[in-house]
Amino acid sequence: NWNVSNVEDFTQLFYKNTELVDISAITNWDTTSGTNMSSMFYSDTKISNVSYLNDWNIQNVTSFSHMFRYLSIHPEFTKVSGTWSNGTFTPTE
Repeated sequence: NWNVSNVEDFTQLFYKNTELVDISAITNWDTTSGTNMSSMFYSDTKISNVSYLNDWNIQNVTSFSHMFRYLSIHPEFTKVSGTWSNGTFTPTE
């Protein structure tokens, strides 16, 4: 029930959280104001499903550096197309 609608910087929010498994509770987060998601889920290797984040509004985010570093999975964002490499999302212009 966190209201994150005014949060701009999500950097390292769940960084190296080795106990984080289920992120379904943050499906409906309003990330419209977000500009930085660097290392947000860095090394959270117990997460097994990230599809909950597919519909996040990430249109204002300028940095996804290592957002999912060391995870073998990542979301398939529906609002912005792009590619993933080493846990970093690069939006397509």
